[in-house]
Amino acid sequence: MRREDAPVYADAPTSTTKLHIERIGDLEGVVTLLLVTSAGSDGGAEAALQQTVEEHNDSVETVVSLFTNAPNEGNGDPLDIAKQAGRDLFIE
Repeated sequence: MRREDAPVYADAPTSTTKLHIERIGDLEGVVTLLLVTSAGSDGGAEAALQQTVEEHNDSVETVVSLFTNAPNEGNGDPLDIAKQAGRDLFIE
């Protein structure tokens, strides 16, 4: 995978990801969930992406991390965790 193909690489959002977030603009209070996928992370990728979103748009309600080469929360399957995260979202 090339760096520009990934949303976050080496614990930093790529320029493509930053540009997309800037183009979205202010979310005006829309509840935001970040779904960060990676081989594994110590939390740096999540924090960096959350900071980028908060700088350009709004606050982040939830951050969900899914790993392909490291254990996920509860050793769960990444796809199952992503589906559940979507089910857990609600709109007031």
